[in-house]
Amino acid sequence: MLDSILRQISPDPATVDGQSIPRKQLDIVHYAKLYAARFEIPTSKSILMLTPPRYLTPFSVWVALLSGSGYQPATWWRIHTDLKHDRIANLKKATLEVAIDSLCGLHLIVASLPDFAEAILRRGWVPGNKFSPSLTIKLLQGKPEAQSISQLVESKLFIIARGREKFPDRIEDFQPGEFNGSERVIDFFGRSY
Repeated sequence: MLDSILRQISPDPATVDGQSIPRKQLDIVHYAKLYAARFEIPTSKSILMLTPPRYLTPFSVWVALLSGSGYQPATWWRIHTDLKHDRIANLKKATLEVAIDSLCGLHLIVASLPDFAEAILRRGWVPGNKFSPSLTIKLLQGKPEAQSISQLVESKLFIIARGREKFPDRIEDFQPGEFNGSERVIDFFGRSY
């Protein structure tokens, strides 16, 4: 699904490393080069809403691209590819951790792409929203006039921050109220500030 989403939002043709590549020929390496910096994907943190809560950074290996180094596949993506090509031989690699990291990566991409702003709002992924729908959509689309606010994008398993505030380095320092967190997130962490 991640492949399909990134292919759909990509221009046709896309220019990657100075080469024009038809959209149907793009792959994960191209997507990493096209979108890692644009949407801050390598440095984006998600919170896993299971006890104990922890940060997940499913695309952290793409940080190398930001400094001009080559593409490195995320472990969960490599295992996904191994399973796709030879499911039985690679079945033992299909762990719960890999599934969670894969879903987290998908959530992070959907929650980060401007194309999904209206769908995110319609599906209730911004339950702590204290702003008008039009301002929230502008925030989710990355419009500069809305970046002075902060909002959590929440699914059942994951939350990410959008807007001005970024998650603190230590999850123990996370304050849901600073991000207009929903009652569910405030209850889960046992604090708002």
